Amino acid sequence: MESLSVRELRQRCEQAGVNVLGMTEKSEMIEALLAAEAAASKPTVEEVMEEEEDDEALLAQALLMSQESEASLSNLSIRELRERCAARDISTRGMTTKAEMVAALFGGAPSEEAPPTEAAASSISAGERLTTQPPSEVLATFGVRFACFASADVPGLPGAAAIEQTGKVLLPRSCLAGLAFLSSLPTTMLLRLSLQERTVYVGVADFVDDHLAFDKASAAGYSMPRWGPGAAGVAAVFVPRWVRSQLAVVDATVGVSLVALPKASAIALQPHTDGFAAALGRCPDPRAVMTELMNRYVAVAVGDVIHLQVPCTAEPMPMETDDARTGDRHDATTTGVRYALDVVSLRGLPGTRCGLPEGMGAPLDVAAAFQCLSGAADPSRGVSVRAVCLVDTDVECDFRPSLETMSREAAEEAARAEAQQAAARSLAESAEAARAEEAAAAAAAAAAQAARAGRRADARARLPAEPDASDGESISIVVRFADGTRFVRRFAATAPLAALFDAVEASDVQTLPDADKVTLIASYPRRVFHRSEAADGRSLRDAGLTGKQEALFVEW
Repeated sequence: MESLSVRELRQRCEQAGVNVLGMTEKSEMIEALLAAEAAASKPTVEEVMEEEEDDEALLAQALLMSQESEASLSNLSIRELRERCAARDISTRGMTTKAEMVAALFGGAPSEEAPPTEAAASSISAGERLTTQPPSEVLATFGVRFACFASADVPGLPGAAAIEQTGKVLLPRSCLAGLAFLSSLPTTMLLRLSLQERTVYVGVADFVDDHLAFDKASAAGYSMPRWGPGAAGVAAVFVPRWVRSQLAVVDATVGVSLVALPKASAIALQPHTDGFAAALGRCPDPRAVMTELMNRYVAVAVGDVIHLQVPCTAEPMPMETDDARTGDRHDATTTGVRYALDVVSLRGLPGTRCGLPEGMGAPLDVAAAFQCLSGAADPSRGVSVRAVCLVDTDVECDFRPSLETMSREAAEEAARAEAQQAAARSLAESAEAARAEEAAAAAAAAAAQAARAGRRADARARLPAEPDASDGESISIVVRFADGTRFVRRFAATAPLAALFDAVEASDVQTLPDADKVTLIASYPRRVFHRSEAADGRSLRDAGLTGKQEALFVEW
């Protein structure tokens, strides 16, 4: 701008809406132009808010993409499906049905226009064909239900012993014909076994010969259902014991589906007992042991109870037993214990899926959507998911306090609460007892005062008149009490001894008991007078009180 003339600068300022009135120097005009251009390039508050709303919409879209299924998309309206397609730069021109848009979202044609291949159709009879679904989770479901047998209960079945402590199953080889519609089998084949509301995700260890599986299972006493053309195939899946336990299988059959799952990024496990942490702590390299143990499982879901056999125990177990309380299993064939652990939570990588056949369509890449949020979410940590694949992925494993610890802490907390409540009850009872005692004492004191007032009034009424001081036959008696109080009264020498006790009773001393319990004592010489002695009507003179002045002490 320094090369422009003043006239050209004025023209630019006018075009930019800058008032040049009073400006005479080129530097002033250049500075004003730069300020105007900076203000014009700065986004407005409305633009910033709109951008933030776009980011939030993008995040919401990414989360939806990570959970999409044919069922969830089919429940959306045409307008919502068009919006999702537009968010992924998918043209919906010419599309008029939901099926077309759902297929477009998953990178393929509508499922009704893509039937199984001729090979699949020829190998599976009508009603038994696989039901195909988009690759959000379920890829295909077998049209028949499979019997579910524990592999360890079928002696002689090839590979049965190897899968007992894993998350893998054995399938009959006839199932391969049911998957012929796929261009190729997935590198990692993942299955979902379902029974009513229960599901378990497993991998496939191997395919066994149908005839051999039928013979071995029949020899073990099991009835084998058949399927396929000519009922040549065996509709059975051979699983580890924990899978049957998880599904609560007794005699029921299970549904079998081919699935694709996100790769795991984090898993949280909760041991049933404290023994798991203790056993793992005895291992020289706990991380390596956990890696080896987790590699035996192909897929897990939230709510699963998996069993990990930790080999680092002090000595072999004497026998094979199941702990019904904890779910831990002691195995005599090894020096380890299989510990039960609950799968508490899972996180999966949002843009990757395990179990997809090659050429079936690209997985949903929601990681890119997350990365657009400038740190609002971290795709590397993954998002919360229901089930994950554990193959070829780095998993962050977090252990929660064991159920035994939580139960013990809950019991301790309950005991503390009960102790606190008991202490509070005891304190309340003590306070109530103290209040009752105080009330009883107050009532007793009031009753005693009332009785004392009655006795005082009666005693005053019985007292004879006090002789005049000039009476030479009168006796002046000083009576002292234990609290230091005293009174002086004159009595006629012929007055009854009982009158002296009435005088004591008529005093203002509040704590004085009944006169029958009072004793009067003269010191020099020592004489003791009891109320009972006054019953015969003896006088003061007869009782030995003959001095002009006498001093008596009151005791009770």
